Amino acid sequence: MAGTVTLVSALLAAVVSQWFLLLTAFVGVSQWAYVLVRACPASLVLQRFGVEPGIGHPGLFGLRLEDIGGATADDPGQRNRAARDLAVVG
Repeated sequence: MAGTVTLVSALLAAVVSQWFLLLTAFVGVSQWAYVLVRACPASLVLQRFGVEPGIGHPGLFGLRLEDIGGATADDPGQRNRAARDLAVVG
């Protein structure tokens, strides 16, 4: 999502107005917020409406796009505590 918004804002800045670069700056700040506190404004808003990062077709396939995990000798656990249910939107 961040990449798409960055590309669209860069295109709009080139075609419409350089003020759209503020949107690119917002994306950058949001990514740093995610690094620091594990949440960004866009992900919090989307989760509030029940939208999880994934793509799929009911009964055919599903893919979670953002699943954070890691393993250490002391903690082989999952880092992402979000539900893994596929939300059908639309």
